[in-house]
Amino acid sequence: NKNAISLAISHDAGDADDSWVRVYLVDAVTGRVLHSAVHTGCAGPVTLLLGENWLVYEYWAVRQMQHQITVTEFYTNSSITDDILGLIMSGPVDYSQRENMFDSYAPAASSLYTLSQSYAFGAAVAAMGITHTAMGITPKNVLVATKAGQVLYFDKRLLDPRRPQVHPSKMSHADREEGLVPYMPTLGGVNHLTVISHKNAIGRPARVVTAPTTLESTSLVLAFGIDLFVSRVAPAKEFDRLNEDFNFVALVGATVFLIVATVGSGWYSDRKDLVRAWK
Repeated sequence: NKNAISLAISHDAGDADDSWVRVYLVDAVTGRVLHSAVHTGCAGPVTLLLGENWLVYEYWAVRQMQHQITVTEFYTNSSITDDILGLIMSGPVDYSQRENMFDSYAPAASSLYTLSQSYAFGAAVAAMGITHTAMGITPKNVLVATKAGQVLYFDKRLLDPRRPQVHPSKMSHADREEGLVPYMPTLGGVNHLTVISHKNAIGRPARVVTAPTTLESTSLVLAFGIDLFVSRVAPAKEFDRLNEDFNFVALVGATVFLIVATVGSGWYSDRKDLVRAWK
């Protein structure tokens, strides 16, 4: 739903019993509340990030005395079959049909099925963003700017409400094939291996903005507040770019050798056939 907007209201009464955080997903066209959630015993400020069909937000849990990140994914029914054979036999989807088009006034637009999970996090979040690539094929990373001025990234698979709440040895074969990560109640602290700002600290980060590049694997990141910080991230590694230390001399040498070997072997084979023919 491209018309969806997210907003949050917090009430900090100083007491865990009277504090709460309310999060809403609203259709900006119809004004209908598509989803709402209440977290009692929690307080703001609340940092929101609305993605394709999911919402991630961070807030302060008063009772647990920790920062929490909640992720919610939204699903709706569709006329498109989910059967593999049916998808093959039906051919391409005809989006000119009304049932295959999105309509904010359709009853299905407001009847969403939701999944949610929450995780503890070891730092206060000032802003969040999501990586964007040219074709949208590369897996997503969630970018987080902490109030301490660090910018780090999370694999979106860690913020997935479908993470199975079982021991890794008891995961189903389907979950393993899909690459789901077993649920853990915490995301841990700040992993320095995921900090893209390195030793740089951004003063009072306010927003994280991303933009695609000509390379599908790479996304540009801009975090700004008092300071400006620009970097690039590759969520699935740089699969479409050679490393800077790539041995081009060896590549050229191997190519020249193969060309010479191919021409030489052909010439030798033709000469051998000619000598055999004169005998």
